[in-house]
Amino acid sequence: MNNYSYKTFVANPITGKLWSEAEFNEFNWSEFENESKKKNLLISKKEQLLNELKNYFESKSKSLTVKVSIGNKEIEVNATREALQNVDVLLRRMSKKNLTETDFRLANDSFVAVSFDDVVVIQDAIEEVGLELYHEKWDKENSISKAKLVSELEKIGD
Repeated sequence: MNNYSYKTFVANPITGKLWSEAEFNEFNWSEFENESKKKNLLISKKEQLLNELKNYFESKSKSLTVKVSIGNKEIEVNATREALQNVDVLLRRMSKKNLTETDFRLANDSFVAVSFDDVVVIQDAIEEVGLELYHEKWDKENSISKAKLVSELEKIGD
């Protein structure tokens, strides 16, 4: 029979280094549990804010419009992803068919005659407003991910 002595080795939950028995006994477990609860609350709040942010921007992106100046008039056009795809198709079609002018549906469902160059301006405006929206979303996501305290998250959520 062997006279081996077996010891259980426990790692410090914060540093990951192995503890001596004295270090294990001296560790402030209640403080660790409180820190754990704070960390879980922070994670939960971050997940909640990210979900709210996602829903807000999905909703906003489905109803996005932009005002565009073409010629001597200002028009308001839809600036959704679908609208951008439609403008891309329209530009390809106008180019392929050598069309210099076409009717274009505005955000209020009325129509206006536009030139090829006008459609390019509309396309640029839609892309710009879409990028602005995404940059706003990415900035908020970045702030949420960098937050170290729930109080910082509460400021972001306002």
